[in-house]
Amino acid sequence: MNVDGDVSCDNLTVTNINSPKYPSTLDGTIDIYVNSSTGNDDNVIGDEAVFATLQGAIDAIPKFLNGKTVRITLQTNCTENIKIDYFTAGAIRIYFNGKTLYGNIKSYACYATVSIYGGTYSDTTASTGVIHPSTALSFGSRSVSVGFEACGYSAIYNMKIYAPDNLATTNTEKVAVGAQ
Repeated sequence: MNVDGDVSCDNLTVTNINSPKYPSTLDGTIDIYVNSSTGNDDNVIGDEAVFATLQGAIDAIPKFLNGKTVRITLQTNCTENIKIDYFTAGAIRIYFNGKTLYGNIKSYACYATVSIYGGTYSDTTASTGVIHPSTALSFGSRSVSVGFEACGYSAIYNMKIYAPDNLATTNTEKVAVGAQ
């Protein structure tokens, strides 16, 4: 059916709305995975989807979480810098599963809860995750490995976070975690 103009009816059932005015959202809590060997960053977001990179998984998540939770579990180590920006109305939980991120994490203007755990969903303290970036984020006057800026609630549990190996261009101090 193709309609040009107004539609009037008593009841209207629509499965999907494809319009930039109404961006996608989550229907329920989902578990997704990151595996650099078997994942694919072109996957559509959905329960049990496996992405090749952590950033690919984050980029696939709709910005409006609809009060739902996205649980991301690393199955392999990652070498990338991560941006978690502009999420709202829900939670993003990243479970490192004892794996290492060789990169930095920056969360900006997130009003969804962003939590990072060293273990797994079923046992958050079973192992310790590691964040060890080569290059730092410039964060105010410091170089940081993890930075939270203009975010509602962020938390890190059971993680080893190393100061960056190299300073950001304009900074003279290194710290592991910064917030502003």
